[in-house]
Amino acid sequence: MIESDDGGPPPRPSYIVSGSEDSADQNELPGIGKYLFQALVVAVFIGFLLPLILVLLYPGLQYHPLLLVVVVSGLTYGLAFAVVEAIVIWACSYMAGHRLHPLVRAGIGAAVPYVVIDLWVIYEQRNNAFISPGDYLHWLVAYCVVGAVCGLVIGSGRLGARS
Repeated sequence: MIESDDGGPPPRPSYIVSGSEDSADQNELPGIGKYLFQALVVAVFIGFLLPLILVLLYPGLQYHPLLLVVVVSGLTYGLAFAVVEAIVIWACSYMAGHRLHPLVRAGIGAAVPYVVIDLWVIYEQRNNAFISPGDYLHWLVAYCVVGAVCGLVIGSGRLGARS
């Protein structure tokens, strides 16, 4: 082994990162910008998922020009949904002081739309609008599944620019 002048091992070059430093970077809490960038990626996913589902369910819509409106509205709703998810996950991570476990993030991601849909149902019932239990469960399951996927992606540390 090559030794330095003082008898110890040579100093490690600055471009080599040891394993302990790498694991410390994994637990370090990134800024909210990284969470918002990941929310943007999730929003694009959600925005194009809705038109894809519509095209698969209704084959006659494949070349319909109004499908562009669905893409734009899907991107808008997806962005709003994902930004709310990102802010809530970032706030929980900030309070915990470290990155959250993926199952915790998925739970938070599923809980946020659950709360929003329940508040919407309460508002609609106060205005004497009837929402069938089937519609409620359909929207609840769909949004909670998408929210859980958002929670897995947002705050994962695997997507986005390295900070």
